[in-house]
Amino acid sequence: MTMMTATQALSVNPATGQTLAAMPWANAQEIEHALSLAASGFKKWKMTSVAQRAQTLRDIGQALRAHAEEMAQCITREMGKPIKQARAEVTKSAALCDWYAEHGPAMLNPEPTL
Repeated sequence: MTMMTATQALSVNPATGQTLAAMPWANAQEIEHALSLAASGFKKWKMTSVAQRAQTLRDIGQALRAHAEEMAQCITREMGKPIKQARAEVTKSAALCDWYAEHGPAMLNPEPTL
């Protein structure tokens, strides 16, 4: 759960009320820099082949599985989700990455107009 103050966002464990992290709000210059990086990344990503995009999804799925327990614990702390559900969420997310890596390229093929 995230709470906001005038100067920072607090990540709070909803079960215990413990503050997990405090993140300062970005200023205008930091926001502009982040937007610039995002625009630059988009320009590179749109030139990335479908095969490489699919591989990136496979890599993300693999990383999710490699860090599944750590991520599930984090989900539980930050959102109050029961650990069993958090583990299932990470597993499902990895499986979705795999599915879209496998089936996504076909979805991007042009379809003939009848």
